[in-house]
Amino acid sequence: MTTQLIDPSSSNNDVLTLKTDVLVIGGGLSGTWVAWGAASQGAKVILVDKGYCGTSGSSAPAGNGVWYVQPDSELREQAMASREALGGFLANRQWMQRVLDQTFEVTTQAEVQATQDVPRTMQREPLKD
Repeated sequence: MTTQLIDPSSSNNDVLTLKTDVLVIGGGLSGTWVAWGAASQGAKVILVDKGYCGTSGSSAPAGNGVWYVQPDSELREQAMASREALGGFLANRQWMQRVLDQTFEVTTQAEVQATQDVPRTMQREPLKD
């Protein structure tokens, strides 16, 4: 797929031509996960959003709600107990554990992949003392 974008800030309507396998329009929670899923399967993905990734769609009013908890049984028990109380004790513990496992795994993979894929000049440096 070839996509052509016109730069609205350009005075002479410069056109940017991009080639991609998947074009995702919208960087809310769903769009971001779709883009990540396609990219993790080897597709070349372009995600476009009017704002910042993870702040559009359902994420705008509700937040992204990424439930990232280290695989520590005490921390996870506290996290699940808190979510159960917030949800009126209607949650399924097996499902909660699965969400915690998958979120930790995918987030860890994303961090490793981003470190490998992003050119060194674009990587964020840690704050120094």
